[in-house]
Amino acid sequence: MRRLLLFFLACFIPLAAFCDEGHYVNLPVGSRAASLGGAYLAISDDAAGCYYNPAGLAYASSDSISGSGNAFLQTRTLYTKAIGTQDWSRESGDLLPSFFGMTKKMGDWSYGISYAVPNASIEHQDQLFYDPIASVRLFNISLHSEDITSLGGVSLAYAFSDSFSLGVTYYLYQRKLLLQQQQYLTLSNGDTELSYSSIRRYDYGYLPKLGLQWSPWESFVTALTVSQVQITSSNFVADSSFLDQQGTSSNQRFSSVKLPKTPTQVALGVAYFPSAYWLFALDLNQYSAVENNQQIVTNLSLGAEWFLNKENAIRFGYFTNNDNRDLSRSPSPSESIDLIGYSFGYSSYAQNSSINIALTSQSGTGLAKLYSGLDTTRQMQQTSLSILLGASYQY
Repeated sequence: MRRLLLFFLACFIPLAAFCDEGHYVNLPVGSRAASLGGAYLAISDDAAGCYYNPAGLAYASSDSISGSGNAFLQTRTLYTKAIGTQDWSRESGDLLPSFFGMTKKMGDWSYGISYAVPNASIEHQDQLFYDPIASVRLFNISLHSEDITSLGGVSLAYAFSDSFSLGVTYYLYQRKLLLQQQQYLTLSNGDTELSYSSIRRYDYGYLPKLGLQWSPWESFVTALTVSQVQITSSNFVADSSFLDQQGTSSNQRFSSVKLPKTPTQVALGVAYFPSAYWLFALDLNQYSAVENNQQIVTNLSLGAEWFLNKENAIRFGYFTNNDNRDLSRSPSPSESIDLIGYSFGYSSYAQNSSINIALTSQSGTGLAKLYSGLDTTRQMQQTSLSILLGASYQY
């Protein structure tokens, strides 16, 4: 019976706790930038520039305050034949803040303060599986997990000329990962097994981001940013308990203060303004590999903006969200899935303010190695949808 329980623990705990570590584009930041598919490096002339490219703040037309929140965020992941012959479906969803920022101009200098949540996943699950395999009559899994990354800090930009600027953002970094999971088994002979596990991980550090913008021609802007999260402290604790009908029990605890490695991000962007009513933007983001089972990831973002008139604008975007895990070199359990995303947005402008809405969706198919010690793979699918509401005011 103990070997059977360990089979289920190996299948569910690692994937439930660390499902988002392979991707870098998990939660859109800023409603206008999100509706452009994240292609914002060469624009960045509002408070969202603190996050994307602080050099763009130097060309803000005035002081501003803006914010956005996720009115809706839903993610669904399906693993084919994960529990015997039955599929395993995981869903997460919640209302989450996404971004808040303020900027101020002082001559050629611009300052900014911002708060951003680039990664957030909150999952509640309570599922029953009847007769998943011959020796198990009932399998119940109940879990709650949270994985939230928060950034907050200051930005500074300076315009050396009308066509060239430099900027820097210094963010404080926090990642909170919590998992509580309970599993209950009823075997075919009537015996029962109960297990409980929890994971708590807190990472703290800082994120410096250096950016530049250069406009070689009036209607063409290029941009470059370099950044890397620096982890200064980390605390990881995992607890597990087990009890079967015969009274056999065990309790274990594992803890670690090993500092996680983080990738270096180098991003290039261009924007083209063919007229006062049209904008096209492209970004390339590359992330280095920091573990032996990881690969270099390059993500593409494309965006277009069209002002119908001075009061209304619509936007479209396309982006990739590729997985950094090399499944052939990753120990089980692990997974790898590349995602493709689309976005749409609308803004309504008044004299000194605007209201924005952005919709983004991501989907993809991949493979997962679910069982510890086995390289057998299962098909997996993932879809997500987010709706961001934002507003800004210039003064």
